[in-house]
Amino acid sequence: MESYEIAVIGGGASGLAAAIAAARAGASVCVIERLELPGRKILATGNGRCNYTNRYIAAECYHSQNLDGVARVLQEFGSKTALEFFMTLGIVPRFRDDCAYPRSLQAASVCQALLSELAALRVAVRTRTRITHIRSIHSGFQLLAETYPLKPDTGKKKKKKIRADYSAKPELSRIQAQKVILACGGKASPNLGSDGSGYDLASSFGHKILPVVPALNGLCCKEAFFGQISGVRVEGRVTLMVDGQEQASEYGEIQMTDTGISGIPVFQLCSMASYALMEGRRTECVLDFFEEWTDKTLEDFFIQRFQQMTGRDEQAFFNGLLPEKLMDLCVSLSGFHLVKNSLKHLSGSVKNFVRLLKHFPVTITDSRGFEQAQACAGGVPLNEVELPYCASRRVPGLYITGEILDADGRCGGYNLHWAWATGIQAGTHAAQNIR
Repeated sequence: MESYEIAVIGGGASGLAAAIAAARAGASVCVIERLELPGRKILATGNGRCNYTNRYIAAECYHSQNLDGVARVLQEFGSKTALEFFMTLGIVPRFRDDCAYPRSLQAASVCQALLSELAALRVAVRTRTRITHIRSIHSGFQLLAETYPLKPDTGKKKKKKIRADYSAKPELSRIQAQKVILACGGKASPNLGSDGSGYDLASSFGHKILPVVPALNGLCCKEAFFGQISGVRVEGRVTLMVDGQEQASEYGEIQMTDTGISGIPVFQLCSMASYALMEGRRTECVLDFFEEWTDKTLEDFFIQRFQQMTGRDEQAFFNGLLPEKLMDLCVSLSGFHLVKNSLKHLSGSVKNFVRLLKHFPVTITDSRGFEQAQACAGGVPLNEVELPYCASRRVPGLYITGEILDADGRCGGYNLHWAWATGIQAGTHAAQNIR
């Protein structure tokens, strides 16, 4: 039976950070990862560039039922601390606005730096291994592990890929540890390793699990016209309405898909919309394609444009205002048409047209699911762990970090920052008072 002082379940951002912190503090550590290689999800972050933190880190950048708890973690591990930690790994930041990326603009640089540090610290890494059960024993914990074999190499390709055969019968083993850090990730992007098993393991120790929903994801809409405007990108404001009441609003590039809306402003609203849908509430988004103008200013603009472009056809009148597919849809839905030499008629119909351009309603039916989500909301309530160390209040020696906890951040490096912050503080604390 393998025995370590600390077992870290999960080889993602939070787990790798926790392992490094614990090993630097002198503990013997084992990282247990379900996939063939650790850090796979890190490689996909920031469109492959890894936005690993942000100059501005504050609790207001997160969603949680306990924002005071989020603030406690961030007070101990802010932006400066994160940048300093990665400098010790050799990662030099490059900033775009307030977002920090590795200077190489390659997520692989961050992943390699973490794995190199694990190797230098002689941290054991077990891959293709799934923990199915954890039980408390007098000396700490005993973990039941399933390790899957590699698929045979066919030799057809020069570049060999490590692939596990998850359909094969696994090898069973037991691992003993004085302390355990649950860093398994949530349910978002299961193809990158997040299978939700961390919630089950936390629940097996009596921890409550708040409902888990997708976050940082696109939203599906009821309207049938989205096939006509799929691929359109437009700057605008997205306002989330639940049962007719405004909940939140975001500005940025809105992306139209064949099933609904996407883009960063939609991502920021996704978890709130997902919770509203889960509760069976009427959920809508209102899009404003001319946020810089009031309704009255836009009405006056169209009247003036009509006068200046007398004799021009509709194509010339609408040209350059919005992407053509979107403008054609708005014209069709509003029934707005130019009538030559009829300013009186135009004045009467322009109000409906402007109202649609600035208050374009869409009915939300679902998110695009955990498969395409970049994060998820919900999980273990923060009041069930001792902050900022993320130590379980129910089970001595157990720590819960990262996405399993009830905290999800905005786009901009906030979710990765939360992973580093909780992982490093848990790893450092866990390494203290090792028996």
